Amino acid sequence: DTAGTESEEIQVPVPVINVSKDKMEAEVSFPGNKDEFKYDKAYIMKLLQDKGVTYGIDEKLIDDFLQEPLCSKIVAKGKPAVNGKNAYIKKHIDFSQKGRPSNGNYDRVDYKNMNLCFLVSKGDILAERVPQTKGECGMNIMGQEIACRAGKPIPLVKGKNTEILDSNILIAAIDGQVIEEGNRMVVDPKLEINSDVDVSTGNIKFNGSVFIKGNVQDGFTVKADGDVNVGGTVSGGTIEAKNVYIEGGVLGMRRGKIHAKEDVRTNFIENADITAERNVYIADVALHSKINAGEKIIIKERRGQIVGGNAIAGLLVDAKVLGNFMNVVTKIEVGINPIINKEYKKVSTDIENDKKQLKNIENALNILSSEKKLSVSQKEKFAK
Repeated sequence: DTAGTESEEIQVPVPVINVSKDKMEAEVSFPGNKDEFKYDKAYIMKLLQDKGVTYGIDEKLIDDFLQEPLCSKIVAKGKPAVNGKNAYIKKHIDFSQKGRPSNGNYDRVDYKNMNLCFLVSKGDILAERVPQTKGECGMNIMGQEIACRAGKPIPLVKGKNTEILDSNILIAAIDGQVIEEGNRMVVDPKLEINSDVDVSTGNIKFNGSVFIKGNVQDGFTVKADGDVNVGGTVSGGTIEAKNVYIEGGVLGMRRGKIHAKEDVRTNFIENADITAERNVYIADVALHSKINAGEKIIIKERRGQIVGGNAIAGLLVDAKVLGNFMNVVTKIEVGINPIINKEYKKVSTDIENDKKQLKNIENALNILSSEKKLSVSQKEKFAK
């Protein structure tokens, strides 16, 4: 019989390993049905080996595939490279808040505190450099290393009146206000206000000297550890400083107060309260004001007149004219330092109040001591 029969080969389905193009994942799948799956873990491992997969093999996922061979499983994963992070500057001053009113209790906005300047003390941290990182190399499933990119450095720039510690910390070298100038932070020992002190600036509190080109308006306060120079007038405002220099004058409106730890110099004062722990110098006149000077009150230029109010000096009141022809009551006192005298009166009052309180305590102790049995509240009161 010349007619022959060819034996048909039976195609037995086998698991297939697919490797991703980037060689970061290997997936196993089975093209047959469950009854045809007769393979074990060693066979799958051999298939991975034949494909060159040596890294990131997860045997648990292989076990899961053996349980459900009709579900494809990613059984090997590479480790991605992690690039290094760039260095950056972390600022401790939030300059975005400059000129914005502060928030008080119950979310109320305080337009007298406008964050006009950011004050620091010597040694305060202004900024810090967070260094760049090297990164971490990766590995694909073929065991080949994947290179990483290192982060870029950034310089920590030293500004005026600042210092760098340990290469990465920028601190203030003096007391003052922090100013941002490009990529630099500088500390200025003085504060310049090119306008009035009003709702546009809010109250000023500074640990250096303050220079104000305009006026200090009614209801606003300027406090400084250094000197305060005002180019205009003080109209119902308050100033506290080492020395106070006012080119215009002081219109107190019966509310304005000036207090200097040393000297006050101004052109005129009216309905104001002026205190200088050393000397008060007034170029023209003092009208219906209260003037306290630890040492001297000098009013000798121009009219050189004190009219109304009360002028008290520890050593000397030197003026051309005291009072006027209208017989306005003008009180002048010399010989006792008014600042010390005021403090003395306060301490004396405190002592009298303490004596009264002590007497009341002694009476209460006597009463409690005479009691044979004290209640819990009485024992607490007695101990206190």
